[in-house]
Amino acid sequence: MPNWCSNRLTVEGPKELIDSLEKGIQEGTLLETIHPIGEWVYETAINEWGTKWDVGGNDSNFDRHDDNIIEMWFDSAWGPPIAAYEKLYEKEGIVSVYATYWEPGMGFTGCWDNGNDMFYEEVGTLIRAPESDWDPELSELNEEYCFADWYEEFEEEELSTWIEEGAKAREEMNE
Repeated sequence: MPNWCSNRLTVEGPKELIDSLEKGIQEGTLLETIHPIGEWVYETAINEWGTKWDVGGNDSNFDRHDDNIIEMWFDSAWGPPIAAYEKLYEKEGIVSVYATYWEPGMGFTGCWDNGNDMFYEEVGTLIRAPESDWDPELSELNEEYCFADWYEEFEEEELSTWIEEGAKAREEMNE
């Protein structure tokens, strides 16, 4: 079972391409729509899309801002489909491809903006610094994904479990 990466992708381009992306996200074939690989083969999907499975369908959402702009939210396996974004950005008529992502299990987040990938690893450690010291892009990503709250809640749960387990172990030792 993979870790799931949350993604937001905004594309500006010709109406016909935006129409096809809307259909792809609805049908669960967004990556195949962006860059067809034909019959699914694991290595091909990883190399050509940057993730092992296509995305979209029931677990996704989109907002069509106008004829030429679409914003999509979806989960992908292990990481963002950066290779697919690169292929999309090369298509004729594309004005902009902007994506953000967060993968809590491995603790990374980032933003892919027209070919430039700003990647942050060890987010759980980075957010321990005062927020005033954060890179502005990291602050924007936190506003979108609320990972500082997520890590705080996770650490509280983990600490509570650790304390409970320690108390139980002490009781067993004293019996």
